[in-house]
Amino acid sequence: MLEVDVKELTWIRIATDGTVALNETMAAGTVRRFSADRSIDIVLGNAGGASIRINGRDMGQLGNRGQVREFKITPENALRIQG
Repeated sequence: MLEVDVKELTWIRIATDGTVALNETMAAGTVRRFSADRSIDIVLGNAGGASIRINGRDMGQLGNRGQVREFKITPENALRIQG
């Protein structure tokens, strides 16, 4: 389970198992949850403006304000991946 918690205006694209599930600019205070069987691909247009939890585990600082970051989460790397 992936949870995205937006802290400031952030463009986010999320694909679950290869299908785009979200591609929009999200406002501060928005929380969305996603799940997949094989993979979740994430692109953040403002890495400092959002926090992400994978299966309840906080990924930590994802990047700086305005920094673009990409992550691919799979069952194999879900426990190791960090911001």
